Amino acid sequence: IHQGWVQIKNLPGIGGTTRVGRQVLSFGSQRIIGGLDWLNQGRRFDGARQTYNWNEKDQLDLFFVQLREILNQDNDDSIMVGGFGTVHPTEKSLLDAYALHLYQANTGVGMVTNRTTLGVRYVNDFTDNLKFEAEVATQTGEQNGADIPFGETYAGVASLRFAPDAEMKPWVMVEVNVASGDDPATADNERFNSLFPTLHKYWGMMDFADWANLMHGMAQVGAKVTDNGSLSASFHIFRAMEEGDDVKGPTATLSNGAAAGSSKDMGHELDFLYKHTFPTERVKTSLQVGYGVFLPGDGVQDALATDDVAHFLYVMNDFRF
Repeated sequence: IHQGWVQIKNLPGIGGTTRVGRQVLSFGSQRIIGGLDWLNQGRRFDGARQTYNWNEKDQLDLFFVQLREILNQDNDDSIMVGGFGTVHPTEKSLLDAYALHLYQANTGVGMVTNRTTLGVRYVNDFTDNLKFEAEVATQTGEQNGADIPFGETYAGVASLRFAPDAEMKPWVMVEVNVASGDDPATADNERFNSLFPTLHKYWGMMDFADWANLMHGMAQVGAKVTDNGSLSASFHIFRAMEEGDDVKGPTATLSNGAAAGSSKDMGHELDFLYKHTFPTERVKTSLQVGYGVFLPGDGVQDALATDDVAHFLYVMNDFRF
């Protein structure tokens, strides 16, 4: 079962909206908590969520959840408790703030992780054509006996998107991401953990990187090429923050951090994506066709002794009833 929950509004003594059961959690930019609906099965949690709305836009969510079980995997002990709030200081801006705590007891025999994440995100539409976004987060706690130092374990992003008034609705976007890696010279663990993100949205469609031990730059251009279709091209640059730590994503490891003195250059990725929406009344139908190519950098060659170019092609149909 992907989702199955009960929702009650204005519960006596609590108020707001209470939802209990298996459910999808997706907040803010989805860099920390996302539904991961790009995958066939998506991501869902078992637990309780309490939502308070002060108006149509401002909202506070409190939750206590457990990552849903996957057969043959030990996810039963991934428990998260936290809060995520959104306010709109002005008509064209929003501010997110979140505090999350993750407990995991599936990292090995006798090994546990207690990780607290604090972060803020700010978005401002300066004009109808120009949008700015920034997000910063830090973590503290303990992982397998090693301290997670506050301030030294961090992640941040800043992006700017410009969409001029034109018939084809073109846009240009630039973005810079950083996330700390673990310094092997210290007893602490400074590697940022992106928790439960929707990776595919930000760090390349090939999913070769995560928001951890990463310096990432992206430039994107796109336009509407048909009445219901758009085409975009994105160029990504990947570098390691710490050469002695892993650089990896869900589908590949670019560096295992084992090669002393290796390059921090992990490579480049070029992605093309066509999206088409079909004008139907009852069923919302969309089509995506994507192609990506990854060119490994010197750091991949140093760590894995390979410089093979990787290619990725996918076609996805989405039906929403």
